Amino acid sequence: MLFIMVNMACSPSIRFVPVFASEAAGQAAWLCPLVSLGLILLFLFPLQKLFNRYRDVSLVDILQDILGKVAGKAACIVLFVWIAICVALNMRCFAERIVTTIFPHSDIILFLLVMSLLVGFTLRPGIVVLARMNEIFLPVVVFVYAISN
Repeated sequence: MLFIMVNMACSPSIRFVPVFASEAAGQAAWLCPLVSLGLILLFLFPLQKLFNRYRDVSLVDILQDILGKVAGKAACIVLFVWIAICVALNMRCFAERIVTTIFPHSDIILFLLVMSLLVGFTLRPGIVVLARMNEIFLPVVVFVYAISN
């Protein structure tokens, strides 16, 4: 699950970080991945310790144990809304990229539907399959992020 969260948080930034870094930093833009790595490690190490402490427990149960029942449910609702917005934005951006580059006269809804069906088909056996696929995708995403800056 940690790999899935890292990919979900970092994948959208691959489209925006290189542009902003090259404009703001100029020749020092190559330092941006190092700064990003430091910031993400500050987030990942406590999260990894938390997941090691609460083995075989869902994130909802972890949040409810730490924050209490009411605040934990509220945090889960906020997290769910944030994830839904991120997924919707990512799907829209990827479908728009496909429509503008490869299929300029196609309807974007077709590609959104195909991506949704593909995700549904992948999730049908369970989240474990997606987590195993993410073990392969995470190094690829990190490599693309590193060379894009």
